[in-house]
Amino acid sequence: MDGFPREVVGAPTLLPGHQERANGDRGMKGSGSERGSTTFARFLSFIARHCFLFCSALIVALAPACSRPMAPPRPYLALAAVGKDHSVAVASLASFRVLRIIPLAYAPRRVVLRPGSREVYVTSADGILSIIRYPDLAVAATLRVPQGATGLTFSPAGDRAYGIGGGGIFVLDCNLRKITRCFPLHDHPSGIALTSDGKVLLAEDRAAGQLVFVNAADGQVLGKASAGKQPGSMVILPRGKKVFVADPEEETVAVLDIASRQLLSEIQVGGAPGLLALKPDGGELFVFSPQSSLATILNTSYNYVDQTVSTGTNPVAAVFTHDSSLLYIANEGDGTVTTLNVPTRQVVASIRVGIKPVALALTPDERFLAVADAGASSLAIMRARAPALITTIPVGDEPESVVVPDWIESPRSRASAQTTH
Repeated sequence: MDGFPREVVGAPTLLPGHQERANGDRGMKGSGSERGSTTFARFLSFIARHCFLFCSALIVALAPACSRPMAPPRPYLALAAVGKDHSVAVASLASFRVLRIIPLAYAPRRVVLRPGSREVYVTSADGILSIIRYPDLAVAATLRVPQGATGLTFSPAGDRAYGIGGGGIFVLDCNLRKITRCFPLHDHPSGIALTSDGKVLLAEDRAAGQLVFVNAADGQVLGKASAGKQPGSMVILPRGKKVFVADPEEETVAVLDIASRQLLSEIQVGGAPGLLALKPDGGELFVFSPQSSLATILNTSYNYVDQTVSTGTNPVAAVFTHDSSLLYIANEGDGTVTTLNVPTRQVVASIRVGIKPVALALTPDERFLAVADAGASSLAIMRARAPALITTIPVGDEPESVVVPDWIESPRSRASAQTTH
């Protein structure tokens, strides 16, 4: 239909448009002003009728799209280290249920994805490391490592992993699944990081307040540099030129040049720094303090404080989207996850997810956020781009760490959906 009035054959009465036409015809005998007024009224009626028809058609066309439900999540898998239950829980992010409980002989502390592989490494403080493979979702190997080696740093290719323990640095061959070298240090390293080119290891000696620079190939000590009174968290810029080290005792962040091993600056941040979160492009560093609800933003090119922004209470974990547009912050002190718009520095949302959120992981498509809640013994699942809590999945007593690899729930993993104890 074109929307124009049409004759109704045999109708006992006239449609409104035709009635106007009839009235207009009777008015032809009237004055010229009356005829002009009637014609203008008919014109307005015609325009109004067509606007109504157009808007009605537009509403009908758009209604299905507006009412269409959000597409279900891809069947990614979330793996959570559940400390008190001595297990790793595997949850489906399509069905929002636990597919499998993988039992362990120790209390896991962290789950870490090995780059370029389908393996997750599970670390502990008990000198035991387990490797879980996909799609079996079972322990493929268990290794003995130095006591207290909870943190691992992988080479860019994922063929080696470095850890702290036994008074030095150990090197794990990930293909052979065994420790092949140990680099003894006279210092007492407590943390470790690797430059993006995989050539230089940085080990923290908190007792001496310094960083130790080590050749990753042969373990040769390249030098040492002061990093404050009590060096804590550290991050290395993507191109490996500078390292930023938190010093809670002096309430500063030390900046060191890696090539020259020289201290460049000590930036006052107005609170004891704890968590450090580096933007993916390395341009800005977000410094969080457990003592306040503020984050200090540092310009990493020129080593100065750019701004402070609000967060929640006691932030303990943070993750950026790949394009650095959003930052998600887990606040252990108030049970919330804060979403920060990075370019505008505005808080988009503060969502209460439970009791004690301690770890975060975005799905590879960045549509959903998994939150390990140690207080509620669950994984909270949030919608990421328009932040909202979707559901919680019970996973066991005190989950401490979570990863979401780019693995898709497979027939084999579904076949093993029955819980294993």
